[in-house]
Amino acid sequence: MIDRIENWFLSLGATWLTIGMGWGLHMGASHDFTYAPVHAHLNLVGGVLHLVFGIAYKLWPNLKARPLLTRIHAYLFMGVTPFFAAGIFLTIKSQSEGLAVIASILIFAGMAAFCLNAWRALREA
Repeated sequence: MIDRIENWFLSLGATWLTIGMGWGLHMGASHDFTYAPVHAHLNLVGGVLHLVFGIAYKLWPNLKARPLLTRIHAYLFMGVTPFFAAGIFLTIKSQSEGLAVIASILIFAGMAAFCLNAWRALREA
C-alpha cells in the first residue's frame, strides 16, 4: 500500500468530494441545511485534505521513507474519515457527540503523524 499511497489518497479524496458535493446539492434542493457541517467536513477533511496528501506523496516521494509514520497517517486518516462524518451527523441529529470526539482525536493523530513525517523528510532533503 505504501508504494501507491498517493493513488489511494487521490482516489478517496475524489470520492469524498463527490459525496460531499452531492450532499450539498441535496441540501440546496431541499432547502434543509441542518447537516451543513457534515457536508463541509466531508468536502474539507474527506475531499480536500485527502487530495492534498495524495499530491504531497506524489510530489515528495521522500515522505514514504518512514513507512511506520506513513502507515499511521494513512490508516488513521483514510479509516476514520467516514466515522468522523458519521459522528458529526449523530451529534447534530441526537446530541450524541461521542463518536465525533473519538474520531476527531484519531484524525488529529493522523495529521500529527503526517506533520512529523513532513518535518523529518524536510530535514533529510
